[in-house]
Amino acid sequence: MSFRDPLLLLLLLVIPVFVYRFLYRRNRDNSFYHSQGSLIKQVMGKAGEIKSIILYTINIAAFILFIIALAGPRSSKQYEKRLSEGVDLMIALDVSGSMQAVDDEKAIEIARRSGSRYFDGENKLRNRLFLAKNITVKFIKKRKNDRIGLIVFAGYSFTQCPLTFDHRLLIELLQKVDFSMVKDQGTAIGLAIANGINRLRKSKAKEKVIILITDGVNNSGYIDPITAAEIAKVMKIRVYTIGIGSRIPLIKTHKNSRNYMLHRKSYIDEDNLKKISKMTGGTYYRALKGVSLGEIYDKIDKMEKTIIEKKIFVEYNELFQSFLLWAVILLILSFFLKHIVFRTYP
Repeated sequence: MSFRDPLLLLLLLVIPVFVYRFLYRRNRDNSFYHSQGSLIKQVMGKAGEIKSIILYTINIAAFILFIIALAGPRSSKQYEKRLSEGVDLMIALDVSGSMQAVDDEKAIEIARRSGSRYFDGENKLRNRLFLAKNITVKFIKKRKNDRIGLIVFAGYSFTQCPLTFDHRLLIELLQKVDFSMVKDQGTAIGLAIANGINRLRKSKAKEKVIILITDGVNNSGYIDPITAAEIAKVMKIRVYTIGIGSRIPLIKTHKNSRNYMLHRKSYIDEDNLKKISKMTGGTYYRALKGVSLGEIYDKIDKMEKTIIEKKIFVEYNELFQSFLLWAVILLILSFFLKHIVFRTYP
């Protein structure tokens, strides 16, 4: 509880003065010079003294409540309104067959020593798509004030989730992404960027960004990646490109119903990915493994900061009415006691 005019509470400092004067006058009025003082006490008794104390206490309490009401007691409810100049961000995730490759360093080393083959009997190794999804979830959770959408692509591209502040829904849809979502094999990087541009073209956000994650070379789709990048540049959309995966990963095969991983080379069109980012004001990154992708997301998170403006609002609820009501009730009670209950008749 707070007060609208707290300085008025200083009036309560006069109460000790009133109490002192009351006690002083009562003691002086009760001083008698008589040869038989005990007889006077028996005659008068203590009834008058008790009545006087009761009435004075009620009046003092009424005075205190009145002063509190005058000071304007009130309860307050504070809330915050966040005005953000956020980033509208589309994540384009490659789900082509090559994203099934595994970049586990220990497994790759074992395969290299044993004739380019590794047996994953317990199916413990995690592919590129699995790691990319998990690390992307962590990135999304950091960007609480931004609208984020998701595009998946292989031989063609489609929107898995449009721009949204509902990050819980976005994460659910991201976790459902798998290789069966796009039946046409290939890597349509140009189409993925064009899809992202289409989703961002009506955005009024201060910053518009596409993060494209791929492990291949553009070999599908009817839009050239550089052409798509030129359009993004005109529309002031930054494109961050991430080439994910080691250069000689393990590719899973099913030989004799067993999980064999073969050592195979992986090709990423780094030249074009670098051009796309440079043209649009973004940056190209190479993520050799999942940990590297997490570090890259951290760098992007720091560069694409959301501007947050906070405004604090306070809502007051006036409480003086109850204090004033009780003060009036006590005054009425004092009057009733003095003139009716405690009244003495000659």
